[in-house]
Amino acid sequence: MKRLLLLMGITAGCIAANAQAPTAPKTAPKPTKYSKDADLSRLVIDLNLKGGGLMQKYSLTNENLYNSAVVYNRGELKFNNGMSFGGDLQLGVFLGKNRHFGIGTGILYFSQSGEATMENFNVANKETDSKGNAYRQIITATDKITEKLTITNINLPLVLKYKNRLSQKWGVTGDVGLLFNFQHSNSYNSNAMFDYEAVYRLQTNSDGTKSYVFDNTVTPDVNSLFYTKSYFYQSHPGATKADLDAYFLQKRTEGINVATGVKPTNTTGDYAMTTGSVGFIIQPAVNYFLSDNFALNLGVYYTYQSIANSNNINNKIIDKGGNYNTVLKSVTSNDAQSFGVNLGVRYFIGNNKDTDEDGIPDKKDSCVNEPGLAAFHGCPDRDKDGVPDRKDECPDVFGLAQFNGCPDRDGDGIPDKADACPDVAGLAKYQGCPDRDGDGVIDKNDDCPDVPGLASLRGCPDRDGDGVP
Repeated sequence: MKRLLLLMGITAGCIAANAQAPTAPKTAPKPTKYSKDADLSRLVIDLNLKGGGLMQKYSLTNENLYNSAVVYNRGELKFNNGMSFGGDLQLGVFLGKNRHFGIGTGILYFSQSGEATMENFNVANKETDSKGNAYRQIITATDKITEKLTITNINLPLVLKYKNRLSQKWGVTGDVGLLFNFQHSNSYNSNAMFDYEAVYRLQTNSDGTKSYVFDNTVTPDVNSLFYTKSYFYQSHPGATKADLDAYFLQKRTEGINVATGVKPTNTTGDYAMTTGSVGFIIQPAVNYFLSDNFALNLGVYYTYQSIANSNNINNKIIDKGGNYNTVLKSVTSNDAQSFGVNLGVRYFIGNNKDTDEDGIPDKKDSCVNEPGLAAFHGCPDRDKDGVPDRKDECPDVFGLAQFNGCPDRDGDGIPDKADACPDVAGLAKYQGCPDRDGDGVIDKNDDCPDVPGLASLRGCPDRDGDGVP
């Protein structure tokens, strides 16, 4: 405790001593060592790399192209594991006196990836076999349909740009504006596999003959012929999957379209959604200036796009022949959001050369070869008297503006350089020297400076006029 009190006492004493110490005369501010926004070039090129996540929400058409479908379970189409990588290249121009705000445009490219998944796909519809018999074709996905997507997303940004240089090294910037999408194409690779089953309804005609017809009820008539997995296992207790496959193979040779675990004839392809959608982008960042022409950008970005699609001309995912269509053909619109980290560089187009490195570009510097102050358009003031050296007749001595930077120590209105008596206030007619007794003889030449006298007698009087002072 004693040490703490002692330390506090010493600190208080230092503060008191410092408070009583004479205040040093104020000097002019040091030169600004960096160019402000108003001095930087109006034109910039921004190159940014982007990486982050991707979310997509699909809206699906209610239409289905399956002929007389009595069952159509498509399930919800979801997007998962989205990633987004790319970048933008922009040309911007900053307007106004301070050049904080501007506009920009260019190109924004994303290479994106993810998975589109659809669960519980099942359809039962009317088909005709090779013998002309109508029947119910049942197609069921063996597992969740998953399409691995590679997406090419190209946009034209039109943004409002902001920048503010806060110090020699640091600043902030930001873009906010619209995105005009003109390409959104998908390459897909599907894992889809399907089971094919069939139900034939036997009908007795009026003439007593029998024929097969399509049963358009949700639940097939119990008297129908069932070529399904469930019916086979029910009617063949203890049968194995191999037994089922052999049975279905035999029925296929008879012209009945049944099989299990069938891989489509095509599981890869490309699909492009229609273009012309409008979204928006926000990307704030911090600048680190390497020079007046180069700055690094580090920030974040967010984009939103609602991508319309009228290219869903065939949303029949699979047909009886095994022809596969991407699940994306059922999509009418896609709400896509991308977000992540933004890393780039900004280049200021134009000459911001600063020969004397005083933070004032040569184009605005009246003294390009001498470091100076912004207040004096880049010119120096060595004696810090508020008069720039180029206008200062006494550049190395603190002076007054009214005397073009020269001092007047005795305050008589006559600058020292023209004052014969610079330390004593005097009269202009005597070049700044005093004449206290007003006899016309300046004090320094007056042997009787306080009594009016004669110039011939060195300022001393001769009251009796005999020539002797």
